[in-house]
Amino acid sequence: MGTIFSDTLVRLRKENGFKTAYSFYYGNGGAPVLKISYRKYLALEQGRNLPVFGRLRGLLLGLRILPNSHEAQELISAWLRTMAGEEDYREVLEPILLLKPNLSPMSPMDKALRKSLTGEKHHVSSAQLAVVAASQVNYLCFLALANDSGAWTPEKLAAHLALPSKDISACLKELKSVKLVKERAGRYKCPLAEKMLEYPHRTPLVEKMLMKLLEYQEELLKTGKPVWRRRGIIRADAGALAGFIPLMKLSLSTVHTFATTRKTRESAIYLIEGRIIKLRDF
Repeated sequence: MGTIFSDTLVRLRKENGFKTAYSFYYGNGGAPVLKISYRKYLALEQGRNLPVFGRLRGLLLGLRILPNSHEAQELISAWLRTMAGEEDYREVLEPILLLKPNLSPMSPMDKALRKSLTGEKHHVSSAQLAVVAASQVNYLCFLALANDSGAWTPEKLAAHLALPSKDISACLKELKSVKLVKERAGRYKCPLAEKMLEYPHRTPLVEKMLMKLLEYQEELLKTGKPVWRRRGIIRADAGALAGFIPLMKLSLSTVHTFATTRKTRESAIYLIEGRIIKLRDF
């Protein structure tokens, strides 16, 4: 029989694209990252155990939940209710907790959109990310195949990407070794072409690899052509502005619904970016 915490944890895990406890645990790097064994993590989901408070931050990161979001509030409140019991929580804890009033739940439209996108996600493992980040050739090759449903020979892919055939052949073997591409009769195909990719949460090693990807993207941007841009500067309170981040994140995820994995007369690879930059304290 589950608890308030275990039920909330399982629900949030599924809503954030992890269909099973196994995919969540190992997709986030396992014990070295979550600081808990798989057996003990299963006990959390089954309601047989409650994590120490210090483990909650790792769970939030693994779920890709922002610390100041409504979902984070849900999980932490569920932990407190389970730890203290409903009556003590209601009579003792709830009156003194300063829960942020501006964190409203997602609208029905937001929930529907998020649900439709959740099934399209693939959570990239640290081992897979390491191969993609190993070189700009690896990144560009994976970027191309992850956005195409066809099967490619190394020679044909090299011609399209304007890269040496030998480099592409070596890259495809590396991608195959971590199951990012499949090979049949000398042709390579990416099984993630219909998926929206989610990278591992930010450990120091993952952060270093993601910085490499940003370097590769900057190189690609130098040769790219701007299609549309809009920019605004406002003065805002940091806490209030944090409420905009989930909306911005959802809007950027929505672009996945416009993606195609088949070549059309005007198809191209586009970079869609959203940033919030603090210019000055004022």
